[in-house]
Amino acid sequence: PRMWRREEEGWLCSANADGGWGHSLDGKPQAATVECESCVVMTAAGVASLYLLYDQRYLDVALPFNGRFKARCSRESEKTRAIREAMDRGWRWLDRNYRTDAACGLKIEDGPELRKTSPAYRLHTISRAGMVSGRKRIGPHVWCHDVARQLVGTQERDGSWGSVNETCFGVLALLNARTPVLFSKLTFGTDDLWNTDPRDAANLTRWLGLRWETPVTWQMVELGSLFGDIYDAPVLLMSGHEAPTLDEEQRSRLRDFVHAGGTILAVACCSKPAFVEGCRELFTAMFPRFEYGPIPEDHPVWAIREAVKPGEDCLGFRDGCRTSIFVLTNGACCAWQQNLFDRYERLFALAGNIATYATFSRPPHGRLAPYFDTSTGTAEQSVSIARLKHRGDWWINPNALKHLSGALSKRIGLGLDERPAIAASNARRSRASVLWLTGHTFEPFRSAGRVELKAYLAAGGTLVASACCGREAFDASFQAFASTLYGRDAWRRIEPQDPIMTGSFAPELARPLSGLAYRERYGAPPPSRLDWPILYGIQRDGRWVVIYSPYDIHCGVSDHNCPHCVGYTPQDSKTIAANILLYVAHGLKNQEQDRPAGRPIPQTTSAFLTPPS
Repeated sequence: PRMWRREEEGWLCSANADGGWGHSLDGKPQAATVECESCVVMTAAGVASLYLLYDQRYLDVALPFNGRFKARCSRESEKTRAIREAMDRGWRWLDRNYRTDAACGLKIEDGPELRKTSPAYRLHTISRAGMVSGRKRIGPHVWCHDVARQLVGTQERDGSWGSVNETCFGVLALLNARTPVLFSKLTFGTDDLWNTDPRDAANLTRWLGLRWETPVTWQMVELGSLFGDIYDAPVLLMSGHEAPTLDEEQRSRLRDFVHAGGTILAVACCSKPAFVEGCRELFTAMFPRFEYGPIPEDHPVWAIREAVKPGEDCLGFRDGCRTSIFVLTNGACCAWQQNLFDRYERLFALAGNIATYATFSRPPHGRLAPYFDTSTGTAEQSVSIARLKHRGDWWINPNALKHLSGALSKRIGLGLDERPAIAASNARRSRASVLWLTGHTFEPFRSAGRVELKAYLAAGGTLVASACCGREAFDASFQAFASTLYGRDAWRRIEPQDPIMTGSFAPELARPLSGLAYRERYGAPPPSRLDWPILYGIQRDGRWVVIYSPYDIHCGVSDHNCPHCVGYTPQDSKTIAANILLYVAHGLKNQEQDRPAGRPIPQTTSAFLTPPS
């Protein structure tokens, strides 16, 4: 304890009036009366050291946690005021003065070579400050990008950055830049009520990294319009005392994060009922179709990694496919804040299980590569598509086509022009080339919908269907309906030598659908590889007008981590969908060439199958 106290006093006394720290030029500790010019290296080192000192000395000063949720969170303590103000001043100095080419602040005449800071060490101190604080940006700069760009660009051919010391610091800096980000902590509201436990995520990720024997980290994010930092991590952490308040733009961005496959973990600090009720109202309004209630005892989250005793302190919002939002009413963030893993191990293990559930079969990424890839390529051609409504849960995973369009644009230059969802009785009015049908349950269309759907197919449209999560109820009902649409003999399996399977209709773009794999499932044996995917369809006049997969490709095209999903891997789901949509585009091109005068057909934006540049 005396050592930690002495270190804290040294850093606080040596801080400059502008909030930064400078080098000591005489080789001795900097005295309070001597002020050296602040520099980036020493300020970053000072900020990072103060965070470590805070974790050692002050976690339980203002936050007594007795397991009955009577903590006094968010109350500033006189004991911690000085160190927290020093950290804030240090970050304000860094935000003002940080540059990607910032020097260490020393001149040749300032001292021996030993006291000069190398570029690798400078980048290491910057990465250390960013890691320990949970910040991704210093001012407008993303520090991990700066670190990676400068180190990769200056590495010697033998793998070093000069001396052994510099090479060690370079490797450490790159490790910090690419450490997987497991949690993003959401900042919301106009004050710091979101941060009643400022070190909860830091202590939780440190404990999980030791428990899992792999390093993981966290970061703070905003729902601003300029950055997409929310997509860096699979789990978004929210905590506070009062009900969270978000404007419509922030709600829209949070909604997109969930639809992209993200998971929200909301924790009521001090078990405050106002926060729990506020989350219920907020998420019910944002996701009106989701089911809300306690997590059942057979849910994977209780045993997916460690055996955790089920309880009513964990609530969830489920869309029928997966649980996208968890709400903890047990004040777990208070135990995380104080690092009380010995007394409240269940609260740590439960968070680890939720993170494992959210990242099932797909490990988190570092800051250099976002976990959710929402970027899109240039679509030189596009095919119009609309979701087909039915009386089951046709709306499941509403952003799947958006993510599929982005993936296809980057891979083959094919975009999807998504039209509004439409009922079967109005199928021809959609003017879409493809109607996309999915769900966990399906009830066959009535006579009007059946007649209109057949007219749509006769006019050149295509119906593409997939059993979401491979649900047997959907598969049995849809196959029974499809076999009566044109007669049982018309409904058959698509053979491996068919052009959809081989990709022979567009060899420059389509791929042979051989050697695919099923995705991993919770509690099931390891999946096997397939010679060819299982697809069914109806062929009319030499063209497949209905194409159906009994195994899921709908969740796969949006990379959703669904532990119970019976379907193809995300990569193979996109490959299957790409071949199907390329086949549709190829047929549209032929229809445009051979179309009789006056006969309308569904639209595509251009003649297709010209390989993208």
